[in-house]
Amino acid sequence: LERYVETWPGSAQLVRFDVAGNDTVFVPVGGLDRIPFLKIEEAYRALFPDLPFDLQISKFKPSEIPALLTEPGGSEHRKKIDDMASDPRVPDPYRDVLKRFTNSTPVKMTLHLNADNSTITRLSARADLNDPVGRSALSSLYFNAMLFHTTGALRGETMQRIFGEQNRAIEIMLAKADENSDLRAA
Repeated sequence: LERYVETWPGSAQLVRFDVAGNDTVFVPVGGLDRIPFLKIEEAYRALFPDLPFDLQISKFKPSEIPALLTEPGGSEHRKKIDDMASDPRVPDPYRDVLKRFTNSTPVKMTLHLNADNSTITRLSARADLNDPVGRSALSSLYFNAMLFHTTGALRGETMQRIFGEQNRAIEIMLAKADENSDLRAA
């Protein structure tokens, strides 16, 4: 979240760092408003059968961001345990126990898809998300969110440019697929 605020300073009101389940940052879309996005959820399940994340259709600012990953509450404690498991100063028997714990209890993050984002709404309107274009767009959104989440070296304008270019590439890919579909129908 610190990188998020740094990259989009207009969202500086986001001061909490444990945002999992926090409705003030990510507002879950429910009820009838969620129906158009159900096909995206199904397509993600088909693309990633062992879904390495929980999927949530949310609304968040800025709307230019189509997807973000968040860690569950308490993940800072998990990071400390992971660090201790690889710290040579910790006696071997303790490290072994910590390694077994971290290997047996994976942390499942949440992929928030932004219902206010044009790419997400466009994907929800596509007839087929399991074709090569749909699969590529969905996996690119996930990998962009992962990149944004894990890249500590990239800051501010650099991250914003990478994110923007990747999202434009997804939009171009979807537009070309729509054009091809229109030409075939004509």
